[in-house]
Amino acid sequence: MLYSVLLNDLVTLLKPGGVLLAEDFLLPCANLINSDFDQAKWDYAVEALDKFNKMIVQCPDLKSTLLPIGDGLTIGIKTGLV
Repeated sequence: MLYSVLLNDLVTLLKPGGVLLAEDFLLPCANLINSDFDQAKWDYAVEALDKFNKMIVQCPDLKSTLLPIGDGLTIGIKTGLV
């Protein structure tokens, strides 16, 4: 998954006030929500999404939140002068 590889480039391309949307970011918690979730099948994705979630939270150029809609929607807004 390219999420974490692309994050810095995506943030660079955003103008201040620009919005970054990313979906399916509650997948690391899917086994808590759905008892039929096959964790072993999705381990590679769960690790990549968890890494990306942490990168978003720690990114000094973004204010972000994770909405618990569906499998999770991450919203990041680039900070700085508009």
